[in-house]
Amino acid sequence: MKKTLFLIAFAFFIFKNGYTQENQIDSLSFSTEKGLVIFEGYLNDVKTSFAFDTGAGMGVLNSKNVSDSGIKRKGSTKINDSQKNLAKLDLARINNLKIGSYNFQNITSVIADMPFLYCNAAYLLGGDVINKLNWKFNFQNNKVYFSKNPFVPQESMCEMPFKIVGNRHFSMLAFQDEIIDNVLIDFGFAGNCTMDLKSKSTQEILSKILPENIYASKSSSMGLNSMSVGKTTSSFFLDSVIFGGVAVNNFKVNAMNDTHNKIGLSFLKKH
Repeated sequence: MKKTLFLIAFAFFIFKNGYTQENQIDSLSFSTEKGLVIFEGYLNDVKTSFAFDTGAGMGVLNSKNVSDSGIKRKGSTKINDSQKNLAKLDLARINNLKIGSYNFQNITSVIADMPFLYCNAAYLLGGDVINKLNWKFNFQNNKVYFSKNPFVPQESMCEMPFKIVGNRHFSMLAFQDEIIDNVLIDFGFAGNCTMDLKSKSTQEILSKILPENIYASKSSSMGLNSMSVGKTTSSFFLDSVIFGGVAVNNFKVNAMNDTHNKIGLSFLKKH
């Protein structure tokens, strides 16, 4: 029950929206079997798998979505992905995007054939639409609840300070006397936590860890515009951290170059 309530609190305080006269609460079943939160939605009235990604500022279509849903391309833009690679991508406008009973018109998304999204013909639901609703996740029964109105808080919930930059949500992580600002809350990242190896805060943390407790490894990661295989990674465990008002012991971190400080789905599901 504790982890369910924490995630309810997380959703309540992170994905806030202005009060409206509507009081309807919708719900959908979701799956995390493929490493992301996947549920059903519609693009131009065509049933489509949606991948919920708070780490993306806007939605991402693949060419199958564009073809299947009759979506028209409209211009291009430059996007910096999770591996800090910049690329020019086509844009397209979705006439109507539907989640449950909620409809959103004229949603602009980028087009990129990321292997996972393309193979599953899945649409990456980004912060531009996510932030239009309030969300509540129950990972024990795999149900997501969403509404125009904020959910009623409960005593067991924890309030999380955060800020929104580019439709994405950032909070703070504390380790001993080190405060790490701008930690991305990323449902689109399947792991626990990554840190930028070059950042001052990561170097400060590493200085407090015995060298024999830092493990060198190789990792693979995929961004919107790029993929890296065999990236050198320094893995370590922190005795105790505080994130979102919750103290967590034995906290695993993978530190590497060309990444962002972020908390992923593995952490959110457990706590």
